[in-house]
Amino acid sequence: MAASERVLGVGVVGLGGASLAMIPKFVRNPNFRIAAAADIDTAIMERFRKDFPDAESYDDAARLCASRNVELVYIATPNRFHAEHAAMALESKKHVLIEKPMTIDIAGAEQMIATSQRNGMLLGVNVKHSFEPRVLRLNEMARSGEL
Repeated sequence: MAASERVLGVGVVGLGGASLAMIPKFVRNPNFRIAAAADIDTAIMERFRKDFPDAESYDDAARLCASRNVELVYIATPNRFHAEHAAMALESKKHVLIEKPMTIDIAGAEQMIATSQRNGMLLGVNVKHSFEPRVLRLNEMARSGEL
């Protein structure tokens, strides 16, 4: 199998609004499979288990990060937990895609970057609206001085 055909197991931490938009995108992409999810809300986890019966389910992020079936952790928890959850994933040698904002302070962001580099893992911030036409147009207007 070529590197481009590799399928990454995705672990989703936080099954709220942001993940509801991203999970279908992971499902549609043949290079990803939903391998696990973690959330403290038991009702949400029950729905996840029905939708993804073959995936692992957890009530805490640390156990998800320890899973051998997860290679990429998508973090969609409340902002105040981003740094903690990213550290767990990165220290567990998992790549991380984190919702915006990356964290609530610069020190937390710098720590995430350092942890990512130290462990040789990729760290990305999901700024999913950046390439929408309306946002690109606003950027163009700001750069030209029109705005």
